[in-house]
Order: sequence, then C-alpha cells, then structure tokens
Amino acid sequence: MQSEYVYSHSIVVTTSNIPRFIAPNLLGNGHSVPDIDSLLIIGRNAGGNAVLLYASKYHDIPAVVNVSGRYDLKRSIEERLDKEFLERIEKDGYMDVKTRKGEFNFRVTKESLTERLKTNMHEAYLSIDKRCRLP
Repeated sequence: MQSEYVYSHSIVVTTSNIPRFIAPNLLGNGHSVPDIDSLLIIGRNAGGNAVLLYASKYHDIPAVVNVSGRYDLKRSIEERLDKEFLERIEKDGYMDVKTRKGEFNFRVTKESLTERLKTNMHEAYLSIDKRCRLP
C-alpha cells in the first residue's frame, strides 16, 4: 500500500534490545523485515497501518503494536487535502501537499490515492496470523 503518499517510520524491536528503525516503511521495500531476530514491530500513524499490513502479508513477526493508525483510510482525505483534490489529480496525475508554512510535504499520485482507497484495514487485520499478538 505504501508509496510516495505515505512516508512513515516503523521500529523493529529485536532480542538484542536494540531498536531498529525501518524507513520509509516496512512495505515499501518489497520484502520482509531484515534478517534479524525480531520480537515485535511498532508503527505510529501511517506507520501503524504499515505494520498491520506487514503482519497481514508476511506472518513472520510475533507481535505488532499499532499506535494511532487509521481504520478507515477513506475518512478525512478531503479535509486533509482540499475539496478540489480529485479534479487536480485527474487533470495533472498528482497533487503536491504542502505544510502550513507552504513547504513541500508529500505528493499524492492518482495511483497512490487509488491504492489507499482500496486498502481495507479490516480485511488486513483478519489476515494477521492468529499467533501474532496485537497488544
């Protein structure tokens, strides 16, 4: 699911008690967590969704912590972007989102928006291995 639209950090906690940061996210690299003895993965906001999607796809992690990840990825898109975002993405193929200071923050492409809108977090949650703990 991850693309230019979501840039998030996730943490892998290892048996050596050394947290390893995975950036931009766990899913964007096209493969599973690096070959380490992982105890759990933690994600915040978009990273929370990334770790749940990771666990639903790879089944190789014993525990996942999702902090403030969204359940419904369709909610609040209009408030976060603007009312004309669909028209601009249709016309230009993308939309650059800026911070309150007017600095570039991230780019939403038609493909990334479509991917986000079709991601079903409930289905992903149900696909997580039953042995994986979700504290």
